[in-house]
Amino acid sequence: MQRILSGVARYTAHYQGIMQEFDAVVVIHGDAFKFFVKDLANSPYKDQAELVKANKDLKIRIAAASDIYEVEFLMCEANMLKAELTQEDIYQFVKLVPSSSMGLIEKQNEGYAYLPVR
Repeated sequence: MQRILSGVARYTAHYQGIMQEFDAVVVIHGDAFKFFVKDLANSPYKDQAELVKANKDLKIRIAAASDIYEVEFLMCEANMLKAELTQEDIYQFVKLVPSSSMGLIEKQNEGYAYLPVR
C-alpha cells in the first residue's frame, strides 16, 4: 500500500509540474482488501498485529489519497464477499465492481494505463 500512496503523490506532482492531467484509479483485490476495512477488530484480519498497529495511519493516508488526489478506489466485489466482508465493512469512498478484471477492463477502455504494483 505504501508504494501506491507514495506513487500517486509522486505522479501527481510530476504531471502537475508539466501541466498535464493525471487521474489515478486503484483496483483492489486479493490480500489488499485488509487495507480498506473500517473496523479490523471485527474482521478476518483482526489477528494481524502489524496491520492493526498501522491501521490508523493507513486510514488517514488512504482517505487523503481519495480526497486530495481524487484517487478512485475500485474493489472486486466477488472476492470481497469470499473474504467474508460486506460493503458496510469497507470505507465509503470505495466503489464495488463485479470483479477486478472487469474494473481493469472498464478503466483501460476509458484510456487508463495499467501499472501493476507489487
